[in-house]
Amino acid sequence: MDIVKAFNTNDLHTEIAIKGTIDDPLFRASDVGVVLDMVNIRATIVDFDDSEKRAVKVVDSTGRMQDVTFLTEKGLYKVLFNKGTKGSPMTPPLTEGVVGGCSSPPTKLERREIIHN
Repeated sequence: MDIVKAFNTNDLHTEIAIKGTIDDPLFRASDVGVVLDMVNIRATIVDFDDSEKRAVKVVDSTGRMQDVTFLTEKGLYKVLFNKGTKGSPMTPPLTEGVVGGCSSPPTKLERREIIHN
């Protein structure tokens, strides 16, 4: 599944490529960095493990296969929490305690309940 979401803030128009499934969404890291106004998201996610980021094969405009870094839901929350502290990293136990709860995303039924409540 390949979905593109558009975020409009004032005059800023940014698209975030989202791949994967509804149960396992993947968010293109470079797009997330643009939305959050991060100069170098690669430096932020360099120590993320496989549960937080994944390399996805994507065909570029010249037809070549490229490895593109995508964030998992857990990785996205970790970036958001770190960005919320104005660039100062959260302590690992706190980050894992908060983000660790994202290891099993809500089921479709739970997501519907969250949206409708």
